[in-house]
Amino acid sequence: MVVCDFNTVAEIEPAIITIYTLPVGTDLQLVKIDGKIKFFDNITEKEIDLDYK
Repeated sequence: MVVCDFNTVAEIEPAIITIYTLPVGTDLQLVKIDGKIKFFDNITEKEIDLDYK
């Protein structure tokens, strides 16, 4: 692991741009299911709809 700039990570996976405005401390995981990218809340285990296509 390394610390890197948010823009560098966004170049690798643009889907994370949608999480930028979420509150600090939000605990999510990005999962690719059947070719679709989805975010899940690690605490509630519910899918978070961030409208990313």
